[in-house]
Amino acid sequence: MSFCISMLPIPLDGMVLESEAMVNQAALTGESMPVRKIMGATVYAGTVVEAGECVLVVKAEGSANRYAALSCILFML
Repeated sequence: MSFCISMLPIPLDGMVLESEAMVNQAALTGESMPVRKIMGATVYAGTVVEAGECVLVVKAEGSANRYAALSCILFML
């Protein structure tokens, strides 16, 4: 499990287990507005909690997460 708080990046891919947060996903999706993440929602490494806090169950870390996969694709271009 991992605990994420406001204004810090989410370090790994996971699912929200407790609480809720507004997450800025612009680095991955280009969305201009933060997205509300509630219990059961998926969050990704490289995104930032802008408001709130949440507890996550880890689904992928290190080179197995979505941010790392996207980075690999971009470096290949």
